[in-house]
Amino acid sequence: MVVKRTKHLTRHERLKAENARQAEETARKNEVATLNATIANRESEISVLKKQIEDYEKSNAVSKKVLKTLQANVTDLEKRLADKDSEKAELSRSVSQDFEAELEKEKSRHEAELKKQVGEIEAKLNKKEKSTDCDSALIPLL
Repeated sequence: MVVKRTKHLTRHERLKAENARQAEETARKNEVATLNATIANRESEISVLKKQIEDYEKSNAVSKKVLKTLQANVTDLEKRLADKDSEKAELSRSVSQDFEAELEKEKSRHEAELKKQVGEIEAKLNKKEKSTDCDSALIPLL
């Protein structure tokens, strides 16, 4: 009977060992499944991040195009502003020259008018002087 019990214990121990092995195998399978699920989650996250990077790159490309367009517009506006400043300076010089010419004409006209008036006054004075000379010459005759 002792032999049977030993076999029975051995069989029991084998069953126990088999159960432990199966439990360990199940635990490994569960661990592998968990790791596979984690890998799948990470791959999904990576895919989302890659999509975000792609979207950012597209947005960045559009932004760069917009920036180039804006830079071209600014350059064009700066050139136009410089042209307008040049036109303004030329117009200012022209107006100044025209003003100087008109001022010179007005001065000449005014001087001519003054000379005319001085001439008229001198003529009147000469006439009065002659008249006074004539009166002085007549006074002794009286």
